[in-house]
Amino acid sequence: MARFTTDQLQQAQFQNRAPNLAPELCPPTGGYNKLSDTEMGSIELGRTVQLFASQPTTNALNPTAASYFNANTKMVEMCSSTLVSKGERLWLVTANAVEVIRISPVEGLPISRLPQDTILAPTSPRYSVLQAMCTWMDGSANSHLVKFDIAGGSTFKVFGRNVQMYILCPDNTQVITSPQTPDIPLTGITLNDVVSAKIAPLTVSPANLDILKFTWLQGVAVNTQQFVEIPPGARKVRIINASTGVATTRMYFWLSNDITQGHSVGIIDFVTTNETALIEIPCGATHIMTGPVDAANDRCFSFVFTIDT
Repeated sequence: MARFTTDQLQQAQFQNRAPNLAPELCPPTGGYNKLSDTEMGSIELGRTVQLFASQPTTNALNPTAASYFNANTKMVEMCSSTLVSKGERLWLVTANAVEVIRISPVEGLPISRLPQDTILAPTSPRYSVLQAMCTWMDGSANSHLVKFDIAGGSTFKVFGRNVQMYILCPDNTQVITSPQTPDIPLTGITLNDVVSAKIAPLTVSPANLDILKFTWLQGVAVNTQQFVEIPPGARKVRIINASTGVATTRMYFWLSNDITQGHSVGIIDFVTTNETALIEIPCGATHIMTGPVDAANDRCFSFVFTIDT
Protein backbone atom coordinates (compact mmCIF):
# COMPACT_ATOMS: atom_id res chain seq x y z
CA MET A 1 0.00 0.00 0.00
CA ALA A 2 1.34 3.43 -0.94
CA ARG A 3 2.40 5.66 1.93
CA PHE A 4 2.27 9.47 1.63
CA THR A 5 4.29 12.08 3.41
CA THR A 6 2.71 14.76 5.57
CA ASP A 7 3.44 17.36 2.87
CA GLN A 8 1.67 15.28 0.22
CA LEU A 9 -1.40 14.85 2.41
CA GLN A 10 -1.52 18.61 3.09
CA GLN A 11 -1.28 19.33 -0.65
CA ALA A 12 -4.18 16.95 -1.30
CA GLN A 13 -6.40 19.05 0.98
CA PHE A 14 -5.90 22.15 -1.15
CA GLN A 15 -5.49 20.76 -4.69
CA ASN A 16 -7.95 18.69 -6.67
CA ARG A 17 -5.48 15.98 -7.68
CA ALA A 18 -3.92 12.78 -6.47
CA PRO A 19 -1.32 13.51 -3.78
CA ASN A 20 1.30 11.27 -5.38
CA LEU A 21 1.42 13.34 -8.60
CA ALA A 22 4.07 15.99 -9.04
CA PRO A 23 2.64 19.55 -8.97
CA GLU A 24 3.63 20.33 -12.58
CA LEU A 25 1.38 17.57 -13.87
CA CYS A 26 -1.73 19.40 -12.73
CA PRO A 27 -2.99 22.51 -14.55
CA PRO A 28 -3.71 25.65 -12.53
CA THR A 29 -7.34 26.51 -11.94
CA GLY A 30 -8.76 28.04 -15.13
CA GLY A 31 -5.67 27.33 -17.21
CA TYR A 32 -3.92 24.80 -19.41
CA ASN A 33 -0.64 23.07 -18.59
CA LYS A 34 2.24 21.97 -20.81
CA LEU A 35 2.22 18.38 -19.62
CA SER A 36 -1.49 17.78 -19.15
CA ASP A 37 -4.54 19.63 -20.40
CA THR A 38 -7.01 16.82 -19.85
CA GLU A 39 -8.21 18.40 -16.61
CA MET A 40 -9.92 21.07 -18.72
CA GLY A 41 -12.56 18.45 -19.48
CA SER A 42 -14.09 19.09 -16.07
CA ILE A 43 -14.41 22.86 -16.65
CA GLU A 44 -17.36 24.22 -18.63
CA LEU A 45 -16.01 26.39 -21.42
CA GLY A 46 -19.25 27.52 -23.04
CA ARG A 47 -23.00 27.30 -23.38
CA THR A 48 -25.53 26.53 -26.12
CA VAL A 49 -29.14 27.79 -26.09
CA GLN A 50 -32.15 27.78 -28.40
CA LEU A 51 -33.79 31.14 -29.18
CA PHE A 52 -37.01 32.01 -31.01
CA ALA A 53 -37.56 35.58 -32.23
CA SER A 54 -39.06 37.52 -35.11
CA GLN A 55 -38.58 40.59 -37.26
CA PRO A 56 -41.41 42.52 -38.96
CA THR A 57 -42.30 41.93 -42.59
CA THR A 58 -42.24 45.04 -44.76
CA ASN A 59 -41.84 46.23 -48.34
CA ALA A 60 -38.69 44.43 -49.40
CA LEU A 61 -37.04 47.24 -51.37
CA ASN A 62 -38.62 50.33 -49.83
CA PRO A 63 -39.20 49.58 -46.13
CA THR A 64 -40.80 52.10 -43.86
CA ALA A 65 -38.88 53.47 -40.91
CA ALA A 66 -41.40 52.12 -38.39
CA SER A 67 -41.22 48.52 -39.65
CA TYR A 68 -37.61 48.29 -40.81
CA PHE A 69 -35.99 46.16 -38.06
CA ASN A 70 -36.36 45.47 -34.36
CA ALA A 71 -33.01 46.29 -32.78
CA ASN A 72 -31.14 43.52 -30.95
CA THR A 73 -31.55 45.08 -27.51
CA LYS A 74 -32.35 42.02 -25.35
CA MET A 75 -29.37 40.41 -23.59
CA VAL A 76 -29.27 36.64 -23.04
CA GLU A 77 -26.44 35.68 -20.69
CA MET A 78 -24.31 32.85 -22.04
CA CYS A 79 -21.10 32.09 -20.16
CA SER A 80 -18.26 33.64 -18.16
CA SER A 81 -14.74 32.76 -17.08
CA THR A 82 -12.75 34.26 -14.21
CA LEU A 83 -9.25 33.93 -12.87
CA VAL A 84 -9.14 33.23 -9.15
CA SER A 85 -5.82 35.09 -8.93
CA LYS A 86 -5.23 38.80 -9.46
CA GLY A 87 -3.37 38.16 -12.70
CA GLU A 88 -4.54 38.45 -16.30
CA ARG A 89 -4.36 36.10 -19.25
CA LEU A 90 -5.38 35.59 -22.88
CA TRP A 91 -8.84 34.19 -23.61
CA LEU A 92 -10.22 32.87 -26.89
CA VAL A 93 -13.82 34.03 -27.40
CA THR A 94 -16.15 32.38 -29.93
CA ALA A 95 -19.78 32.86 -30.93
CA ASN A 96 -21.56 30.63 -33.46
CA ALA A 97 -25.13 29.94 -34.53
CA VAL A 98 -27.35 27.80 -36.70
CA GLU A 99 -30.42 29.72 -37.86
CA VAL A 100 -33.56 28.73 -39.75
CA ILE A 101 -35.75 31.58 -41.03
CA ARG A 102 -39.46 30.97 -41.61
CA ILE A 103 -42.16 33.35 -42.85
CA SER A 104 -45.85 32.73 -42.34
CA PRO A 105 -47.59 31.87 -45.63
CA VAL A 106 -50.46 34.11 -44.52
CA GLU A 107 -49.47 37.64 -43.50
CA GLY A 108 -50.21 38.26 -39.82
CA LEU A 109 -50.74 34.57 -39.01
CA PRO A 110 -48.55 33.46 -36.05
CA ILE A 111 -46.32 30.42 -36.53
CA SER A 112 -44.72 28.17 -33.92
CA ARG A 113 -41.04 27.60 -33.21
CA LEU A 114 -39.12 24.67 -34.65
CA PRO A 115 -37.75 21.80 -32.54
CA GLN A 116 -34.04 21.99 -31.83
CA ASP A 117 -33.31 18.84 -33.83
CA THR A 118 -34.91 20.40 -36.91
CA ILE A 119 -32.81 23.56 -36.56
CA LEU A 120 -29.63 21.49 -36.26
CA ALA A 121 -30.26 19.54 -39.48
CA PRO A 122 -27.16 19.25 -41.72
CA THR A 123 -28.76 21.51 -44.35
CA SER A 124 -29.44 24.41 -41.94
CA PRO A 125 -27.37 27.58 -42.52
CA ARG A 126 -24.55 28.28 -40.06
CA TYR A 127 -25.33 31.97 -40.05
CA SER A 128 -27.36 34.31 -37.87
CA VAL A 129 -28.74 37.83 -37.91
CA LEU A 130 -28.34 37.95 -34.12
CA GLN A 131 -25.42 39.69 -32.45
CA ALA A 132 -23.26 39.20 -29.36
CA MET A 133 -21.59 41.27 -26.68
CA CYS A 134 -18.37 40.51 -24.84
CA THR A 135 -17.18 42.31 -21.70
CA TRP A 136 -13.92 41.80 -19.86
CA MET A 137 -12.11 43.41 -16.96
CA ASP A 138 -8.42 44.13 -16.70
CA GLY A 139 -6.44 46.46 -14.48
CA SER A 140 -8.15 49.58 -15.84
CA ALA A 141 -11.00 51.35 -14.09
CA ASN A 142 -13.86 50.07 -16.25
CA SER A 143 -14.78 46.91 -18.13
CA HIS A 144 -14.05 46.68 -21.82
CA LEU A 145 -17.08 46.07 -24.03
CA VAL A 146 -17.53 45.14 -27.67
CA LYS A 147 -20.69 44.31 -29.63
CA PHE A 148 -20.36 42.31 -32.83
CA ASP A 149 -22.29 40.40 -35.50
CA ILE A 150 -22.39 36.63 -35.07
CA ALA A 151 -22.90 36.27 -38.83
CA GLY A 152 -21.14 33.06 -39.92
CA GLY A 153 -19.30 32.74 -36.61
CA SER A 154 -16.77 35.05 -34.95
CA THR A 155 -13.60 34.24 -33.02
CA PHE A 156 -11.23 36.70 -31.36
CA LYS A 157 -9.01 37.03 -28.30
CA VAL A 158 -9.05 39.31 -25.27
CA PHE A 159 -6.61 39.85 -22.42
CA GLY A 160 -7.96 40.31 -18.93
CA ARG A 161 -9.00 38.84 -15.60
CA ASN A 162 -12.58 37.80 -16.36
CA VAL A 163 -14.74 37.58 -19.47
CA GLN A 164 -18.53 37.47 -19.99
CA MET A 165 -20.51 36.67 -23.14
CA TYR A 166 -24.09 37.63 -24.04
CA ILE A 167 -26.30 37.14 -27.08
CA LEU A 168 -28.09 40.27 -28.35
CA CYS A 169 -31.53 39.66 -29.86
CA PRO A 170 -34.94 41.37 -30.38
CA ASP A 171 -37.10 42.14 -27.35
CA ASN A 172 -39.62 39.46 -28.36
CA THR A 173 -37.00 36.68 -28.15
CA GLN A 174 -37.95 33.52 -26.24
CA VAL A 175 -35.26 31.42 -24.54
CA ILE A 176 -36.14 27.74 -24.97
CA THR A 177 -34.78 25.91 -21.92
CA SER A 178 -36.41 22.53 -22.67
CA PRO A 179 -38.95 20.93 -25.04
CA GLN A 180 -41.57 21.63 -22.35
CA THR A 181 -41.07 25.40 -22.57
CA PRO A 182 -44.47 26.88 -23.59
CA ASP A 183 -44.76 27.55 -27.31
CA ILE A 184 -45.68 31.19 -28.00
CA PRO A 185 -46.16 31.65 -31.78
CA LEU A 186 -44.80 34.80 -33.45
CA THR A 187 -45.67 36.72 -36.60
CA GLY A 188 -43.47 38.16 -39.33
CA ILE A 189 -40.04 36.79 -40.20
CA THR A 190 -39.40 34.19 -37.49
CA LEU A 191 -35.86 33.32 -36.45
CA ASN A 192 -35.16 29.84 -35.05
CA ASP A 193 -31.63 29.88 -33.62
CA VAL A 194 -29.36 27.51 -31.78
CA VAL A 195 -26.52 29.76 -30.60
CA SER A 196 -23.37 28.96 -28.69
CA ALA A 197 -20.64 30.97 -27.03
CA LYS A 198 -17.31 29.79 -25.66
CA ILE A 199 -14.56 31.36 -23.56
CA ALA A 200 -11.37 29.29 -23.40
CA PRO A 201 -8.04 30.15 -21.75
CA LEU A 202 -5.11 30.51 -24.14
CA THR A 203 -1.46 29.64 -23.79
CA VAL A 204 -0.58 30.00 -27.48
CA SER A 205 -2.27 32.65 -29.58
CA PRO A 206 -3.95 31.39 -32.78
CA ALA A 207 -2.63 32.82 -36.04
CA ASN A 208 -5.98 33.54 -37.70
CA LEU A 209 -8.76 35.52 -36.06
CA ASP A 210 -11.90 37.17 -37.41
CA ILE A 211 -12.32 40.85 -38.19
CA LEU A 212 -15.27 41.86 -36.03
CA LYS A 213 -18.17 43.88 -37.41
CA PHE A 214 -21.27 45.31 -35.74
CA THR A 215 -24.26 46.25 -37.89
CA TRP A 216 -26.83 48.81 -36.78
CA LEU A 217 -30.02 48.99 -38.85
CA GLN A 218 -31.70 52.40 -38.65
CA GLY A 219 -34.94 53.64 -40.15
CA VAL A 220 -35.35 57.40 -40.66
CA ALA A 221 -38.91 58.65 -40.96
CA VAL A 222 -39.90 61.21 -43.55
CA ASN A 223 -38.81 64.79 -42.74
CA THR A 224 -36.71 63.71 -39.71
CA GLN A 225 -33.10 63.17 -38.69
CA GLN A 226 -31.71 60.41 -36.48
CA PHE A 227 -28.55 59.87 -34.44
CA VAL A 228 -26.76 56.51 -34.49
CA GLU A 229 -24.44 55.90 -31.54
CA ILE A 230 -20.90 54.82 -32.44
CA PRO A 231 -20.38 51.50 -30.56
CA PRO A 232 -17.40 50.74 -28.29
CA GLY A 233 -14.29 49.64 -30.16
CA ALA A 234 -15.49 50.97 -33.53
CA ARG A 235 -12.65 52.16 -35.79
CA LYS A 236 -14.28 52.44 -39.23
CA VAL A 237 -17.77 52.48 -40.71
CA ARG A 238 -19.45 51.84 -44.04
CA ILE A 239 -23.02 53.13 -44.51
CA ILE A 240 -25.29 51.31 -46.97
CA ASN A 241 -28.58 52.71 -48.27
CA ALA A 242 -31.35 50.07 -48.02
CA SER A 243 -34.05 52.08 -49.87
CA THR A 244 -34.27 51.98 -53.65
CA GLY A 245 -35.03 55.18 -55.51
CA VAL A 246 -34.18 57.35 -52.50
CA ALA A 247 -30.92 59.26 -52.89
CA THR A 248 -28.68 60.13 -49.95
CA THR A 249 -25.65 62.33 -50.52
CA ARG A 250 -24.10 62.91 -47.09
CA MET A 251 -24.21 62.37 -43.35
CA TYR A 252 -22.16 63.77 -40.47
CA PHE A 253 -19.95 62.54 -37.66
CA TRP A 254 -21.35 64.34 -34.62
CA LEU A 255 -20.30 65.18 -31.09
CA SER A 256 -23.35 64.43 -28.88
CA ASN A 257 -26.85 63.55 -30.07
CA ASP A 258 -28.20 67.10 -29.94
CA ILE A 259 -28.77 68.73 -33.31
CA THR A 260 -28.70 72.27 -31.93
CA GLN A 261 -26.00 72.09 -29.24
CA GLY A 262 -23.68 69.45 -30.74
CA HIS A 263 -20.80 69.78 -33.19
CA SER A 264 -20.08 68.36 -36.62
CA VAL A 265 -16.80 66.39 -36.49
CA GLY A 266 -16.70 65.47 -40.18
CA ILE A 267 -18.72 65.05 -43.37
CA ILE A 268 -19.53 61.57 -44.70
CA ASP A 269 -19.93 61.61 -48.49
CA PHE A 270 -21.72 58.79 -50.29
CA VAL A 271 -19.66 57.36 -53.14
CA THR A 272 -22.95 56.56 -54.89
CA THR A 273 -26.55 56.87 -53.77
CA ASN A 274 -26.17 53.35 -52.34
CA GLU A 275 -23.15 53.40 -50.03
CA THR A 276 -20.12 55.18 -48.65
CA ALA A 277 -16.51 54.09 -48.68
CA LEU A 278 -15.05 52.44 -45.56
CA ILE A 279 -14.36 55.54 -43.47
CA GLU A 280 -12.16 56.14 -40.44
CA ILE A 281 -14.14 57.38 -37.43
CA PRO A 282 -12.53 60.61 -36.17
CA CYS A 283 -11.70 61.15 -32.52
CA GLY A 284 -14.38 63.28 -30.89
CA ALA A 285 -17.29 61.72 -32.75
CA THR A 286 -19.85 59.99 -30.54
CA HIS A 287 -22.69 59.61 -33.06
CA ILE A 288 -23.50 59.68 -36.75
CA MET A 289 -26.23 62.14 -37.76
CA THR A 290 -28.26 61.01 -40.78
CA GLY A 291 -27.87 64.27 -42.63
CA PRO A 292 -30.37 66.54 -44.39
CA VAL A 293 -34.00 65.52 -44.03
CA ASP A 294 -35.97 63.99 -46.88
CA ALA A 295 -39.34 65.74 -47.08
CA ALA A 296 -40.94 63.02 -49.22
CA ASN A 297 -39.53 59.59 -48.26
CA ASP A 298 -38.71 57.31 -45.37
CA ARG A 299 -35.10 56.13 -45.55
CA CYS A 300 -33.41 53.00 -44.16
CA PHE A 301 -29.70 52.35 -43.68
CA SER A 302 -27.22 49.71 -42.55
CA PHE A 303 -24.31 51.09 -40.52
CA VAL A 304 -21.52 48.46 -40.62
CA PHE A 305 -18.87 49.25 -38.00
CA THR A 306 -15.44 47.60 -37.95
CA ILE A 307 -14.69 46.70 -34.31
CA ASP A 308 -11.28 46.47 -32.66
CA THR A 309 -10.85 44.50 -29.40
